[in-house]
Amino acid sequence: MGLPKLDLRPAVHVLADSAAKERLLRSALEPAFRVVPVPRQGLDPADIEGRHAVIDVDLQDVKTVMHVKAMMPALRAMSRCVFVVDRHIKKAMIQAHALGATNIMFNPVHDQRLVAMLTAEGEGAEDGSIESLGLVGPAAQAAKTASGGQKALLSLFSAVTAGAPVSPQAVEEAGRAIADNIAETSLTTWLDTVRQHHEGTFQHCLLVTGVAVGFGQRLGLNRNDIQRLATAGMFHDVGKASIPLEILDKPGRLDGDELAIMRSHPVIGYDAIVGTAGVSDEVADVVRHHHEFLDGSGYPDALQGHSISDLCRIMTISDIFAALIENRKYKPPMPREDAYEIIRGMTGKLEAPLVAAFRDVALKA
Repeated sequence: MGLPKLDLRPAVHVLADSAAKERLLRSALEPAFRVVPVPRQGLDPADIEGRHAVIDVDLQDVKTVMHVKAMMPALRAMSRCVFVVDRHIKKAMIQAHALGATNIMFNPVHDQRLVAMLTAEGEGAEDGSIESLGLVGPAAQAAKTASGGQKALLSLFSAVTAGAPVSPQAVEEAGRAIADNIAETSLTTWLDTVRQHHEGTFQHCLLVTGVAVGFGQRLGLNRNDIQRLATAGMFHDVGKASIPLEILDKPGRLDGDELAIMRSHPVIGYDAIVGTAGVSDEVADVVRHHHEFLDGSGYPDALQGHSISDLCRIMTISDIFAALIENRKYKPPMPREDAYEIIRGMTGKLEAPLVAAFRDVALKA
């Protein structure tokens, strides 16, 4: 008798919450990998046969999340851990990242892309990100920088969602990279790239950061001040991690109760980061007060005039502009000229000299 044929394919651990999902994953993986189903009792580091895992389960189910959470020591010991999630469920993406995802694939599963994520070819790639899309030149630079920014935001939002301490270093580094990218290319390239490949709150935060950096450059601020703007832009909407997606992404006007919930995000974000080592008081102030207006009509504290910091005044203009020009599923981006006219018409609410200086940022940068 001959020796049994050795299966030299690398092992990949698969966890799915239905037979249909497991069949789909097997079909995608088995040409390149030996599929090892995760046992019912879960995984611990001693059970690991390979360096990869693919997980496709309902991350809105509390029992399922706790089951996966118990396996985190094993998952974090792997070089690649891909979670398959639905694109429209923002909290599932955040939850996956918190549970140890190195990569995220949006449904439906794409066979070749999934295999690429588990090999050197897929290093750093993430479905829904803007890496590895064949971009070249300035767009490729912006794509790589924006992908890093999204990963930093995922980590930040995951910490707030889980009630865990916030680590600001990755956010600051991502902000610094965005500032460098815009200085080397242009704000227009940044805006176009982010709007094409990112969605929802992460798109908005990346746009606000870019606009604030471009504004700071137009104002002639020094490198340290521009870095403060970039960091504040990345942090400014962190409180939205706790706002229900059906409110964040609702097409049309919010009702009174929904508006009250939405308007709680500055205080939620402030409470999550204030006093955190490495997060300056200036940045925390922007998180709380980027919706304040000079005439006292803003929220949450109805500040007026000189009570509003210079950093907040810049960030408020950047935030409004980014919200108007962002690309949403239910509305196309507003032309930059029209967005600037709306800002110019907010007499008494925004600082007039800053609005005038913002014109070249809005229309030409």
